[in-house]
Amino acid sequence: MPYASLEKIIEDHKTEYYLALRTAQQYGKSPKAALARWLHFFIDVMVRQIEMLQGFLKSASTDSLLSPNQLEALTLFDENDEISTKLVASALGIPAVSAKQILNRLLELKLVKRLGAGRTTRYQRV
Repeated sequence: MPYASLEKIIEDHKTEYYLALRTAQQYGKSPKAALARWLHFFIDVMVRQIEMLQGFLKSASTDSLLSPNQLEALTLFDENDEISTKLVASALGIPAVSAKQILNRLLELKLVKRLGAGRTTRYQRV
């Protein structure tokens, strides 16, 4: 999976970095120290990094974000309109607790929706 290097972003904006750093260090640790420019630069770099990571997530297919068990749980919808934790556990040969975690991850990614509550909870493909 690709990553967004903070060091790379700083390297690409080296001139801005050193100007901000020099301004901040001009008065040392005195109360007159102008940290605002350096902090602004650092926050700007972090925003750029977040934007890069969001771009990676948008371009990544959902399948690359899923584990093999999560993918296998999704294939259960090929034969069933609705599935339960018990069905996932038995079909994958895993404990019910693990099946519930798998279904919760699919919920987070908005790949399934939850129907009902408690023991009668079922899941449907979105």
